[in-house]
Amino acid sequence: MPTKIATAMASGEVAQAAASLVRDVRTTLSGVKPALVAVFASTAQPLEALMRCVADEFPGATCLGASTAGEFTERGDAKGSAVLFALAGDYEVFGGIGTGLKADAEGAVGSALEGLPRELHGYPSLKGTFFDIAPGIGARKLEEAGLMDRFEVVEGDFFSDPLPGDHDVILLSSVMHVYRPEQNIAVLQRARESASRGTRLLLLDYWLNATHTAPLFNVLMAGEFLVVEGGDSYSAEEGEEWLARSGWHVDSHRQMTGPASLLVATAA
Repeated sequence: MPTKIATAMASGEVAQAAASLVRDVRTTLSGVKPALVAVFASTAQPLEALMRCVADEFPGATCLGASTAGEFTERGDAKGSAVLFALAGDYEVFGGIGTGLKADAEGAVGSALEGLPRELHGYPSLKGTFFDIAPGIGARKLEEAGLMDRFEVVEGDFFSDPLPGDHDVILLSSVMHVYRPEQNIAVLQRARESASRGTRLLLLDYWLNATHTAPLFNVLMAGEFLVVEGGDSYSAEEGEEWLARSGWHVDSHRQMTGPASLLVATAA
């Protein structure tokens, strides 16, 4: 799920301010449920009552709050108001509270941290889609790794079937060397059509230098790609040109361990 952030500012009595804050945030998030909501309220606003109203409207979110001496969002600032910040996406949010900060700052912070997990293994909330024309082998690998509950396996042809949408990142691994340039551009265009603005594309392959003379392993593999698959080894510059032509903004070219390297792009 793409990350979405929403902010809102309102004033007035509690019910009116809370309703305005919730309405504006929901409009910005377009119905996506936030993982975190944070209320920042002037001392002229009853923080506890505001938080209760907001928490009731977003029951699945972690709700935090603080009093302020001035309220602002990216659209401006005010006095005597309240601000609501909301974060939506693949996040797990944890919160704690400590007391007696003035008397014992270290103890108050330690108390706030007591209820938080000491470590998190990976990103258990992240989900993915495995898309392949013959997904059996990949599905078995996901099963062996204990990841099937976090992946949807979809069988399809990326030249003709609808591509899964609503993903933060798209990974195309060892695809480009299988096909001819015009086919690769078509795949990248279809990936761009399935992606929202800001989606990241990771293009992993055996990219060559501009003169097609290095790395040596990748040069030698070009012959096998041609004979076995009808493809070729291409330069990173060619890959960058295809990306630009298909609606992607090239961010970087990163060397990986071994002969493969990664082109990173963002949906423009």
